[in-house]
Amino acid sequence: MFRRWKPLVTLIATGIIVSDLHFGPFLRNWWHVRTSQENGTKIEQYYPFRVRMKTRFLCESLLESNEEVENDPTTLMMGMKDNNILDELADLSFQPFMIKCALFFQTINENGCSIRIYKENQLSEEFHGLDPNSV
Repeated sequence: MFRRWKPLVTLIATGIIVSDLHFGPFLRNWWHVRTSQENGTKIEQYYPFRVRMKTRFLCESLLESNEEVENDPTTLMMGMKDNNILDELADLSFQPFMIKCALFFQTINENGCSIRIYKENQLSEEFHGLDPNSV
């Protein structure tokens, strides 16, 4: 029987938020996104990898599930899969969010005009009309 390996991670210091890092051009490197489903709705929660954040990672047996460590070692060893640690890191006075970008593709030809909107590489909506003002 396969038993899921869960490392023992202890948060020693929560660290600090640095505005230039956590909200600057490379902010996506400083946040862990945890995705879950609630009533069929995708929920994303954001937790910061903080400067001077310290964890203690106790490795009892990597033989049981070495694959999990190899696939995502930073998230695992920083405790980002541990609800107790995430609760301590969620003491922010704000909740960051992500605005998903969309691609608008407009076509104008002798048959009329159309606009296609793509979200996450999927066609989301499509509009057709005789001229640009009617689309």
